[in-house]
Amino acid sequence: MHIWSRLQQPGRSSRGAQVAAQSPPALAGGGQSLDPATRSPTEGRFGWDFSRIKVHADSQTKPRVQRSGDGNLSRLNEMLDRLDVPEGEVIRLLGELTSTEKQTVLSDVSYRDRMVAALANSEMADAVDALGATLAVKLAWMAAEGTSYDLVKPRIQAAPAVERGAVLGDRVLLASLRDGLWWWDDFAKCMELLGRTAPDVTALIANSEVERVLETAWLKSNPGVRVVPVQKYIHEEGDGYI
Repeated sequence: MHIWSRLQQPGRSSRGAQVAAQSPPALAGGGQSLDPATRSPTEGRFGWDFSRIKVHADSQTKPRVQRSGDGNLSRLNEMLDRLDVPEGEVIRLLGELTSTEKQTVLSDVSYRDRMVAALANSEMADAVDALGATLAVKLAWMAAEGTSYDLVKPRIQAAPAVERGAVLGDRVLLASLRDGLWWWDDFAKCMELLGRTAPDVTALIANSEVERVLETAWLKSNPGVRVVPVQKYIHEEGDGYI
């Protein structure tokens, strides 16, 4: 299904209408206006007025596209194919999308919200790759969309150690990732990929904070018991002791 047709589904089109009057910042450096055949579906897709957006000659844009890497070029090309962009304009549009303007996109949460409204989770993953986002931004945008371990895993594995470390130190982002994934065990696997190592069992037992959290959880699951047994801990199922 094309992105454009998906936008026409219930719950999608109203969001686009709310932002249709807005206009993105124009790109400097001359160029020509978008062809109407390209502009119409693009404006509908993003909910922007593209009248001030200019495209440049292939000779100007090809070097920038090449610097962006073949992987980004392929993903952007696939996204433009879904918009039915005329083939002759694809390379010029790719050049615009791989320019410094993409940094404005990544720093503006309103762009993310529009992409969440319009894209499927796999398309969001491709979009943040194509925009050259850091791992933290990728995970934040993908979590806002709702994502899966299969989509998150290769992006964590491909990220440099410093970016993985930054994610591990961001509790707000980790909570967002936890809520955006389908299963708790997927989040646990992501933590391992990010470099989180399980502490020694002896250290856990000696950690008063861990003990407090476990006791709180145990009492919540056994509401009739006011004090945690000192010697024996009853199993949830009531069929033994540990």
